[in-house]
Amino acid sequence: MVDVCVVFSTTSNILAGMQSHHDLKEIYWRSRRGMLELELKLVPFVRDCFNDLTQAEKAAYVALLSEEDWQIFDWLQGRTDPDHLGALRQVL
Repeated sequence: MVDVCVVFSTTSNILAGMQSHHDLKEIYWRSRRGMLELELKLVPFVRDCFNDLTQAEKAAYVALLSEEDWQIFDWLQGRTDPDHLGALRQVL
């Protein structure tokens, strides 16, 4: 399991200049996953919705990308709840 505090402190550095094209491209490529079902949900979300998120929601999304594919898939399917990631619930 990923330490959420470490992820969010690292994420804050990424988000400081998030609006740059390079950073958005990195988030886009990190959204491409090994599981096709996830990629079909995450890539269009980043392409169409990511820029409209608040800074907290963007940080939550970046934290989401640090999780295992099976865990993200379970969250998206509503099988489990990401209690430990706070703002992540809003993104999902």
